[in-house]
Parts: sequence; structure tokens; C-alpha cells
Amino acid sequence: MSQVDKFVKTLSGKCNIFFAFTPFNHLIVDALLEREEIVRRPSLIFNTSKHAYQNSNACVVNFCLENTGRLKGILGYWRIARILRKLNKNNMITAVYSPHPHNLLSNALMLRESGHEVCVYEDGIGNYWDSENTSFLKRQSSRKRLFAPLLGFSYRDYDGHFTGISERVYDRGYFLEPEKIFQANRFSRIEEVLLRVPGAESADPHEPLVLVLDQPIELIFDADMARELRNRLSEAVREIGLPVYIKSHPGRFESGEAPMDLGQVVTLVTSKAAAEHVAIELRPEYVVSFMSSALKNIKGIFPASTCISVGVEEFDALQGSHIEDLFKNFGLTTI
Repeated sequence: MSQVDKFVKTLSGKCNIFFAFTPFNHLIVDALLEREEIVRRPSLIFNTSKHAYQNSNACVVNFCLENTGRLKGILGYWRIARILRKLNKNNMITAVYSPHPHNLLSNALMLRESGHEVCVYEDGIGNYWDSENTSFLKRQSSRKRLFAPLLGFSYRDYDGHFTGISERVYDRGYFLEPEKIFQANRFSRIEEVLLRVPGAESADPHEPLVLVLDQPIELIFDADMARELRNRLSEAVREIGLPVYIKSHPGRFESGEAPMDLGQVVTLVTSKAAAEHVAIELRPEYVVSFMSSALKNIKGIFPASTCISVGVEEFDALQGSHIEDLFKNFGLTTI
């Protein structure tokens, strides 16, 4: 944590605080840190994803609890909490940028009254529909409220939309397609952010292969439905009949075996980078997943690719949502 201490000591004024929780968040943060009104101030980024991140325009702290021992992890939380409390107490934060307040690190700085701006940046498809903080997410939120004080934080177990727009009006929102987001009136100002994925400009998405993006759908559906959806995805991929690359969701099939029968030629993608980066490298003709936000983003990068969502109708029936219509509006195929 010495880099944070050094960063704080060099501050002569206010700074930006960024929180990034996934490899996709890194892409958005990269784009935001190219904006003159943001980069003119020093920025401190806390990255908690498994994929290490760096940005030449900011001081970055890579802190993934799974990559540390328990004691070291607890001490890391305490040090981060101390730094954030100090910056906040001394009124040294100009703006906080985060995809949501569900994370322990970002919660208090986003939901408590403060003198800094609070800005939400795109996290994925959840920004475009009424994605409630319910089910397993709500259970996580409740647990965080209980153990947050042990790690030096405070945490509000909030209701309503996952991004916290039911709790407060945010100062700014940065989205890939701002005209489509859910409840735009919950932001004082909304701006478009351009997704700049290295290599996208020259990539030609016509390689004869299928990229499968796995998801832990067992957290959403019961065992029977999850098995049925996996079988449906497998059948769709086998019918395409092209070589398959499957990118695991973090924590899945780390044994080296794919969780579905996808055909004879299957390559496991072990990269922890964002799915969008993997698509840039592979240039797939087809991308198949369940309800992954990456389908929308990859379709935006590669309009000629066929992006297929499996099980979105069942998800809508379970959640009482209308994701299928939203996916179709983004040019995705649903089965």
C-alpha cells in the first residue's frame, strides 16, 4: 500500500477516486481517463478484479482478496479504508467514479452525503433495465453490512436498482448508449463514453470460429433449469459446427475441463482479460453466451458478428423483466 501513501503525500489539492471491479470496468476507466476534465486532476484507482490493471494517468492499487492470504487481505482492507477516510475527511476528493455501490470499497463514498461528486459509469446491461438489488445480490449486500465494520468500512444495505439510483440522484453518468439507459432522470448529467478497445479498429470479425462466454447461471436458476440452458447452448454451438473457444467466468472450470459438450474442437481461453479483449484477439464469427453484457459490447465493436443469447426468455420470466426486448434492440439473437 506504499504507493497509496506516496500518492496522498504528493497531493496539493483534490483528486479523483476510481473503483474498478471487473476487466470490463478497466475499458471504461481507460476511456474516462482520456477526458481532459478528468485527467487534469490526479487520480487514484482501486482495482479489485483478478486481472491486474495499470494506467499511466493514475496511481493504481491492485487489490484482489483471492490473491492474498487472509491476514494480508484484512490488513489491506484496513489500509484502504484508512486512506479513503483521510481523503474524505480532509475534503480532498473531487469526484468518485464507480459502476455501483454494491462493493465494500465504494458503498459509503457513493451513498453517504459528501462534498464530492459521485459519478456512475457503465457496468453493462444492468444499466439499461430495472436490475434490482435482489436474490443472491441482496444476500451479499446484507452480509457486507454485517462484516464491513470489521474491515474498517461502513456499508449501507440498499434496496432498489443495483446501481443505487433508487437511493440518490447521481451527479454524472457515463454510458456507451446514454439514450437507452434506465431512469436517466436519476442523473444530473449524462454523457457518452466511447469504448476504445486496442486493436478494434483493424480487426475484421470473420474468423470461422465460435467464442463461448460462460456464466455462473446456477446462481440465478435452479439446477434443472441451469442444466436445460447449458444443453440448449451446447446444441446451438454444435449446430454452428465451427471450432469453439470458451472463455471461463472467473472461478469456473479451473480444472481445465469445459462444463458443456460443445463439440470435438474446443479450446479453453484462460485469459483473465475482459471478454471484449478476447474477442478482439480471436475475431469470432459467432459469440454465444447466456445473459452476458459482453454480447452487447462485442456486437457494438463487431457489427458483422452474430451474437447469441441463450435463456434470456427464462430470465425474464424469473425476474419479471424485459431483457429479451432490450437484447434484440441491441442487435442480439435470442434463443
